[in-house]
Amino acid sequence: MKIMIICFALSSIICGQNLKLFTLCEGNFGSANSSLWSSSLNGGNMHDIIHWDENSNPLGDIGQSMSIHETKLYLVMNNSHTIEVMNLAGGAYYESTLQLPNSSPRYITFNEDKGYISSWNFNAILILNLNNMEIVDTIEIDGKPEQMINYENHLYISVPNKSDWTTNDKVLKMRLNDNVIVETFTVEPGASMMAIHGSSLFVTSSSYDDMWNKYSGTSSIDLSSGEVLRYNAGQTTSYGSDIFTFQNKIYQIFDGGLVPLNEDLSPNISQKIGAYPSLYSADSYEEFLVLGISDYVAPDTVIVLDNEGVVLEEFIVSAIPGSFEFYNYDLASIEEQKIIPDIASIYNYPNPFNPTTTIQFKNVLNSPYRVFICDINGRKIKEFDIDSYQVGQKNITWNAHGNSSGVYFAVFEQLGNSNIRKLSLIK
Repeated sequence: MKIMIICFALSSIICGQNLKLFTLCEGNFGSANSSLWSSSLNGGNMHDIIHWDENSNPLGDIGQSMSIHETKLYLVMNNSHTIEVMNLAGGAYYESTLQLPNSSPRYITFNEDKGYISSWNFNAILILNLNNMEIVDTIEIDGKPEQMINYENHLYISVPNKSDWTTNDKVLKMRLNDNVIVETFTVEPGASMMAIHGSSLFVTSSSYDDMWNKYSGTSSIDLSSGEVLRYNAGQTTSYGSDIFTFQNKIYQIFDGGLVPLNEDLSPNISQKIGAYPSLYSADSYEEFLVLGISDYVAPDTVIVLDNEGVVLEEFIVSAIPGSFEFYNYDLASIEEQKIIPDIASIYNYPNPFNPTTTIQFKNVLNSPYRVFICDINGRKIKEFDIDSYQVGQKNITWNAHGNSSGVYFAVFEQLGNSNIRKLSLIK
């Protein structure tokens, strides 16, 4: 009976029972009123993280973005020119501040023990050694780099503006082995936010004419062939920048809600989720949608929806909730495999591995199941196609070539229960 209790606790990992939502509120330019908020997505109020206080210890000026790497949360403070680091192990605690004078940092992403920071003022990507928190290299960019995505040992970089601040229409592909730009893609002008769905990179764009009329568009890059598909939405204020995968579709902010994109990248209005005139930001995690509602003046609102668009939670936060991150404390704390005897056991070899491992499981029930990989934050990064649910032993190969070194989890899920195997990728 004891082992079954453990098993059901493990199964709740996938359901977000101890899933923490972090919300970074940008604040107003020049006001140093950025703030960081957190809440469990299984209910409860959203609480401001204690380390920062708007009056005695302000977070800073313009919380541009944030990203989680292993057990650390990195906050990019654009107009304060800093990276603030929180340690999430056992909670959320301030760890350090990286000063980047006059850099105007925008986003940070990671590869193994390196962080990559986009800098507008330097027209460059700054490479950060995560072990000693020192900048070890600067890669000059022809323009002002924005968001970055690490995919299969390459860094894809959106560049919305040229060095002289005129509109740009480029996405760069940088090889991480030697930090060389190996390819340039032409997309809709003002390339901004990006997301990978399937084998394609999706890019949202916005630009302005001399009269500050807004023009929007969306592009997709086939990462196998390099072919670019572009959709020009024309002069419109209906589009937001955020784009992400949800329910196996690519979604974008449109007309105060979220819409999946058609094959030609036009918005599928018939499947629109929500209607919020002041929708500023959005993201997803498994079955959750998170929306930032803002009129640019505190207080603002964060809304959590389920996959049907039903409101689950609503939180009052500070000005301009622009970035969201998710951290699964249950999954991050797993140290060893726990086996539910009534469903398949799951193993892998070799372990540790680099970069390929074989995941082996023996299915004991003639019932549908799924096998997938989660990172240490509980984010699903890979789900395997299952061609048959027959009883017996099966092997699945996972090639982690494009993933950073660290801890991952292979999950076998069947009939509401889960078995989990801890994986160690060492490069």
